[in-house]
Amino acid sequence: MVMLALVGCNSEGWSRQGRVWVFAQAQGDDLRMDIHLEAPDGSVPAGARVWLTDPGGGVRLVGFDGHSQSYQFEGTVLRGIWRVEIDSLAAGQLGLSVPVEPIANAPQIVSVQDGLGHRAENYEQLVASTPIRVEWRTVAGAEVYLLEVMVSGTVVQSVQTGEGFYVLPANSIPASSEGTRVSLRVTASSTHGDLYFSKGYYSVSSMESRTFSFEAAP
Repeated sequence: MVMLALVGCNSEGWSRQGRVWVFAQAQGDDLRMDIHLEAPDGSVPAGARVWLTDPGGGVRLVGFDGHSQSYQFEGTVLRGIWRVEIDSLAAGQLGLSVPVEPIANAPQIVSVQDGLGHRAENYEQLVASTPIRVEWRTVAGAEVYLLEVMVSGTVVQSVQTGEGFYVLPANSIPASSEGTRVSLRVTASSTHGDLYFSKGYYSVSSMESRTFSFEAAP
């Protein structure tokens, strides 16, 4: 699964007439963009003409969604610069360039080992009272990895690292004497821009690994 979140609001997107900012999510091959438009008086113009030009040169009109109060687009992910153009009587003529840079591949968990040398990939039960080392294959373009530990479908621990491994401290996984089913998931992500919009946008692209499960005992 690919997930991408980005917000753009650069000097092009701001004018004396109004402003525009964009939120987008890419999941798998699907892309969704929410284009927010605001008039000088703070109102949301619903009758603007809004269109997108994708990195391949394709142009499509974008309709207004009353529930989200934004102009919404859903289509296929294309890597590159998406161009937003707006013509509104209330907000004026605005334009915004939004980069879409999804991570192409998912990380893969390759080894989970406890402090006694037991390995989950060998279908061995791990001892939760010892440190547990989780390793995964890194992916190109990723800057940060989020490791989530789940028990009965609930996330009981989550940590971030820039490495391709993480050592869970001893006793950090709740385990019963009968054995507890534990699942792991790693999400690779990268960011572009910053929350202050110094480059005019902020984007986050992510890709999840498949869930890796094993048995743990105290």
